[in-house]
Order: sequence, then structure tokens, then C-alpha cells
Amino acid sequence: MAGMLLGSCLIVNELLIFGMVVYLIRYLGKRAYRRPLTDNEVRQYAGLFSSSSTFEESAELMLTTMSMLVSPYFLYRSELGVEQAHLNFQHF
Repeated sequence: MAGMLLGSCLIVNELLIFGMVVYLIRYLGKRAYRRPLTDNEVRQYAGLFSSSSTFEESAELMLTTMSMLVSPYFLYRSELGVEQAHLNFQHF
């Protein structure tokens, strides 16, 4: 009985940690990308976390943050400027 209770507590703890990780990814991603992340992007960043990670082991958090900050979506501001697909380029 005690083993089942302990196992249940560990599962709940993992789910809570994963929920906090997803929340943090969505929050940081929205700030960094200046738009909400897609579900696919959230899954990719959540994949950087191992199933046994905790916030005390910050390597996964640092890896996720660094990968967001080197992404082209962070480095280049796509909301500036206007698409100019109708213009032709002149070749010299």
C-alpha cells in the first residue's frame, strides 16, 4: 500500500514538474519570439527536458533557454518591414 502511494506521489510530482516546464516554455517563448509558440514548438522544447529533471538540475532549463535565444525567430524581427514578393530583383 505504501509503495503504491509513493508511486502515485512520484507520478503526480512528475506531472506537476512537466506542467511547470510547459508553462515556462510557453512564457519564455512568447517573450523571445514575440508571438505564442505553436504546439509543435512547445513539444520540441519540452523534449529537451529528461523525464527525471527537476528545477534544481538547471542544465535542461539552460539548454532550452539558450536554444530559444539562438533561434532565428528570436534573432530576426519578422514583424518589421513588409513582404515584397511582388518586386523583381535586377541582376547585374
